[in-house]
Amino acid sequence: MNILLINDNPVVSRLLALCTRGEHIGLDEVNCVDDIKDVRYDILFVDDASYVDPIDALLEEGSIRKKVFISYDGDAAKGFDETIKKPFLPSQIMKVIESVDMS
Repeated sequence: MNILLINDNPVVSRLLALCTRGEHIGLDEVNCVDDIKDVRYDILFVDDASYVDPIDALLEEGSIRKKVFISYDGDAAKGFDETIKKPFLPSQIMKVIESVDMS
């Protein structure tokens, strides 16, 4: 499973890193869309502080199975499948990871 995190918050980085330690999970973290090297990901996590207009194009591509927005607001964001409200627990991230059907 390949996961992309668009983020510049060290707390979010640490929590995602803890949740993606498994052998079958790869985590790529970037600060902005311009730093993305690959566009084939199973899950995309976007921190609200890193959300900018170019992310809209990435959301519309459709090659990402699940798109998750991480925000203090907790309201659903356009183009995302799910929103996780800050502060969040690692179990919430694990639940998202486990929900993606890899078959």
